[in-house]
Amino acid sequence: MGHSRRPEIPLRQHPDPGGNSAGIELLEPGKRRTQLEQWLRDELIPSFNEGNILPVTKAIGDRWAILSARADERGTPLAIIDGLLAATALIHNLTLVTRDKDFSGVGVPIFNPWRS
Repeated sequence: MGHSRRPEIPLRQHPDPGGNSAGIELLEPGKRRTQLEQWLRDELIPSFNEGNILPVTKAIGDRWAILSARADERGTPLAIIDGLLAATALIHNLTLVTRDKDFSGVGVPIFNPWRS
């Protein structure tokens, strides 16, 4: 399936498609909501069945523990999901695509598509 570009409409940041559904439900009926519902139905949810999900392995868990401890030492606690995302990106040499500033100081490469 070819992937079209995701609509440039901010969603609530949730680690699962159900969370995105909740964010869409908060939108008023109209073109924006329809676009997001279509993107969720036709692209996001099917992508979960295409092998695009990386498992949390022992190596990722170990890296998460280190990242979490260092963040606590800096006085900037890291949310569990943010730590797991950062650890996964580091273990797999990936760039994390986000506009979330909670990743500063973690050491993971970040790309903010809203600033490009």
